[in-house]
Amino acid sequence: MSVVTRFAPSPTGRLHAGNLRTALFNWCLARAGGGRFLLRAEDTDVAREGEGDLERQLADLAWFGLDWDAGPDRDGAGGPFRQSERSEIYREYLGRLAETGYAYTCYRTDAELRARRDELRRRGLPPRYDREWAALPQAEILRRREAGQMPAIRFAAPTSGEVAWHDLVRGPRALPASEISDFVLARSGGAPGFLFANALDDTLMGVTHVLRGEDHLVNTARQLAILQALELPAPRYGHMPLLAGPDGVK
Repeated sequence: MSVVTRFAPSPTGRLHAGNLRTALFNWCLARAGGGRFLLRAEDTDVAREGEGDLERQLADLAWFGLDWDAGPDRDGAGGPFRQSERSEIYREYLGRLAETGYAYTCYRTDAELRARRDELRRRGLPPRYDREWAALPQAEILRRREAGQMPAIRFAAPTSGEVAWHDLVRGPRALPASEISDFVLARSGGAPGFLFANALDDTLMGVTHVLRGEDHLVNTARQLAILQALELPAPRYGHMPLLAGPDGVK
């Protein structure tokens, strides 16, 4: 197998040491195997993106001594490498998930969701999303539509079994399906969520290996569930300990 890795920053500020270490490990893995190293700008959060942030990030990576085979500044197989230019791709695959029953619309507002999480915490329950609670009477959905409210699109996560994989760093890992919950695939404004766009882009860009922080372990289970629902191949994942200072803070 030809190794293909990637680094996918969000252009919402300068890179920090943890970002650079993630980029370095993925670059080393690709170069050691004679493979390809890609850059992808995950630039769908327009509200947080700063002017010139992406250019500064690319300059920092170059200063750090890293080179890449394709990215936002140079095209290649699997592109474009800016998520803001891949909207049609996301719509196509969201449609596939909806057609097969793995995606559904949710008209609950952010305020309602926060109130629901607070209620669950008060009852000593984990603040998980409840698909049954998300159901609204059709008349209420029509009222909200007429008021201009756009729905989010959520993933209909599996409710039994587990999602398992062999982690490149940690060995065999598994997460019960009951802990995955129905997460957001696309926000109410239409922008794709991180879990969906990140997983789909990795597969369509031919990424074979993903090295990232251990704080993504639950995300990996969710993304494997998405790719399984789409019947797409998944990369191999490896989760590294977070880079921390002497005080233990990342």
